[in-house]
Amino acid sequence: VVTTDVGPRIVRFGFVGDQNLFREFKQQQGKTGGDKWLIYGGHRFWHAPEEKLR
Repeated sequence: VVTTDVGPRIVRFGFVGDQNLFREFKQQQGKTGGDKWLIYGGHRFWHAPEEKLR
């Protein structure tokens, strides 16, 4: 499962009915934005180089 609300980020990787192979932070699920940085779990995609013009 991939989301763009907190990423782009892969938030779930695994078979249906099996465990998520990525870390989940239950207390952060469904939250976006805010004043402090949150890990959100999963894997964050970064495209490089980190420049404004791509």
